[in-house]
Amino acid sequence: MSKIDISKWGKFKVGKIFKGDKWIGDGLFRIVNSAPYHEKDVTETKDEGINYVVRSKYNNGVKYKVEKNSDFKINPAKTISFGAENCDFFYQTEEYITGNKMYYIDTSEIDEYACLFFINVLQKTFNERYSFSDGMIPSQIYNKEIQLPVDDTGNPDWEYMSSFMKKIEKVAKERIDLFKSVL
Repeated sequence: MSKIDISKWGKFKVGKIFKGDKWIGDGLFRIVNSAPYHEKDVTETKDEGINYVVRSKYNNGVKYKVEKNSDFKINPAKTISFGAENCDFFYQTEEYITGNKMYYIDTSEIDEYACLFFINVLQKTFNERYSFSDGMIPSQIYNKEIQLPVDDTGNPDWEYMSSFMKKIEKVAKERIDLFKSVL
């Protein structure tokens, strides 16, 4: 694929955060501090369970599945998780709980492919600004501007982002199939 022309993209603030008793900020999405569960508080399971997402760059942040507990404050599916000490963003297709210092961006209103595009923009934007020692927490990023494709009304063009990622997926699948055919 050729390089993407971002010269006509719009600038948007990432989110809004809950401070005190109200949401502050005028960004695109709510950024939520996830309830932390330490390893000693969860039980790994090989059976049905809920994803346990931690500050890791591997396996979509999922450490393993844990037994579901009625006391858990469960994070919704279709959100983007991230940790305070890294710049790794992951789209969570299922409900999940998290380890310490984890957050999520509530992207439940847009489709998975648009979220995958959005994650790439977040990675590119924040990887350059934050390292492990900088502590990427919502109060430091909610008001930061990112660039996204816009529609005719100047709003983020989620349809374009979704179709773009679907095209990339199609090309990747074709290349994998081609590779498999030569083996």
